[in-house]
Amino acid sequence: YPHINKGEGQFIALLKKHSDDKTKKVKLLKPNVTSQQLDLIKKFYNDNLKIKVPSLLYNSNNHIYAILPQFPELKGVKVLRNGLYLGECKKGRFEPSHSLALTLNMDDVKRYYNFKNDDIEVVKYIHGETLIGNNQKGYGLILVDGYPLSFYKESNNQVKNLYPKGLRR
Repeated sequence: YPHINKGEGQFIALLKKHSDDKTKKVKLLKPNVTSQQLDLIKKFYNDNLKIKVPSLLYNSNNHIYAILPQFPELKGVKVLRNGLYLGECKKGRFEPSHSLALTLNMDDVKRYYNFKNDDIEVVKYIHGETLIGNNQKGYGLILVDGYPLSFYKESNNQVKNLYPKGLRR
């Protein structure tokens, strides 16, 4: 966890080009989200978050990414993620990603549970169990000592676990 250990392993490099070749103009990646997808994303943000929808969104097979304004088009290059992975539009709804959850804090969301590091609820959640909620319907953020852990979805007084299955213990 980032709040327990000091950060290590930073690296910096200075690259110098020894050629007189003129630079080529690079094509920029253009936002390509449909109006239906944008409506789903806006609804999710309005219902669950206190922050604005990113202005530049890119769609790759219904997976939505927030991209930077000067992001180059990378044809011929295998790219894992074109920016911040926000989530997926499927079956008439937007499902947020774990990557998005990790960029948020308690001031960015409308609903959250903030547990202490040694709380039994954290162990249950990381194990994949459903927690008992306080009837706040919708998506929210599970935090541990103020640090984001994962999204959850609450309904019928149950906190549904959205912690990625590959990270569960």
